[in-house]
Amino acid sequence: MSDPIKLVPSIQHYDWGKIGPSSLVALLTGHSNDDRPYAELWLGDHPKAPSLTEAHEPLSEIIKRDARSILGEEVLRLYGSHLPFLLKILSIRDVLSIQAHPTKEHAKLLRREHPEHYPDENHKPEMGIALTRTEILYGFKSTEDLSFTLERYPELLKFVSLETRSQIQSGTMNGPEVTRALYTSLITSSPSHRTLVTRSLLERISGSDAPFDRHLLRFSEQYGEEDVGILSSLLLNHLILEPGEAIYIGPNMPHAYLGGDVIECMAASDNVVRAGLTQKFKDEKTLLAMLDYDCGTAEKIVPHSMNGEIHYPTPAEEFSISRIKLDAGEMSYITNSKPVLLFALEGGTKISSPTTSVEIRKGEALLIPATVGHYVISCTKSDIVRVTVP
Repeated sequence: MSDPIKLVPSIQHYDWGKIGPSSLVALLTGHSNDDRPYAELWLGDHPKAPSLTEAHEPLSEIIKRDARSILGEEVLRLYGSHLPFLLKILSIRDVLSIQAHPTKEHAKLLRREHPEHYPDENHKPEMGIALTRTEILYGFKSTEDLSFTLERYPELLKFVSLETRSQIQSGTMNGPEVTRALYTSLITSSPSHRTLVTRSLLERISGSDAPFDRHLLRFSEQYGEEDVGILSSLLLNHLILEPGEAIYIGPNMPHAYLGGDVIECMAASDNVVRAGLTQKFKDEKTLLAMLDYDCGTAEKIVPHSMNGEIHYPTPAEEFSISRIKLDAGEMSYITNSKPVLLFALEGGTKISSPTTSVEIRKGEALLIPATVGHYVISCTKSDIVRVTVP
């Protein structure tokens, strides 16, 4: 039987991350006096940035040596000798790229054809849970909302043919057809034409106090008037997540975080297809072919609470995620022969297994092997993220 493994998170210093004491990632990892951007905290064994043990050994190596005990028979059979999930904390200062994640089958194809851009063969369904007020672009707008958008920003119609414009304005095209036509015309337009139209729109709204107009001006300052994401962002739902609210992002769903601090749990992958609001590699052709063009209002995940634990339901097969928020008390669990990851956002927590007891405090994590079986979490004013395999 393996004992619980204390983990040191990996940190990503992407330019879009918050800096110093404004970054939750920096606060959780004890780096709040550092003036570098602290964008992401990673907990898992993904080869790009595996967590370390207290002895500074990569978790991936620990799992390889004892995969059956740590992962359990079923997880090992289904996913091989690595964790099927990856847990992150994001501290977002500047907008992330407009992006989508491929299906598992598509990820294998992308990895085979473009290994320099797609680092693994896995899909990336993910759950985002807001820790502070968080803004996100998510999914294409409903037909009604898109009509209001075209009235407010008629510049979007300058990219489609006269015939298509007439069909859109007369209502003879349905919602997904309109969205596909507008998005495709934007993505495939010439940079010079796109820049002229974008510049005209930005000049028109330059004195506006409307919240999204300010975002458009910010996008332009950050990425330049030629970036296709400025105009294409207008086709997406603008959603605000208050602390504790969540969103599930499935395959082929366009999205982009605009700011905030977020718990993000996903299948263990780093596959991202980008096409806007980024200086990184943009794969417009792939994104156009894969996107879900169905229109609708973005729906938040409704969590349910039970005995101090908040569960966030997800259709993902690789992970389930919950938060344990208690002022004091104990909660008893079994591993169900699957690995369990615990991460402390707040407070002091003791985890007792049949062979040992381990304490974790704010910013610390523990991996409980599948063969531990029974374990007890004792909390004191704690907020614990708990991830396992359904």
